[in-house]
Amino acid sequence: MFGERLQELREDKGLKQHELAKILNVAANTVSAYENGDIMPKDATKVEIAKFFNVSLDYLFGLTDEPMPLDRNDYIALPINASSKIKPEMLYFLDLLKAKYNLK
Repeated sequence: MFGERLQELREDKGLKQHELAKILNVAANTVSAYENGDIMPKDATKVEIAKFFNVSLDYLFGLTDEPMPLDRNDYIALPINASSKIKPEMLYFLDLLKAKYNLK
């Protein structure tokens, strides 16, 4: 999965293997080997790849199909003691706020 995702991300950015190799400071055939699943990059290189493409490591390894995890500010947690009746009402108010401020 890692190699497939890496190739997809590289191609989406319009990069050739040798161009990504230069960015990662590795040989061009090393990027090919990553993409073919012949070898895995070192952990530091995996992190560098994730940062460069602005994706999570979970995405690179196929643990999620979401490129980036939700930011803690992207969700609202209900208080532990809140009843289940509150959730639909909160969602309703969130929809109103989104409409008011033209948000998706």
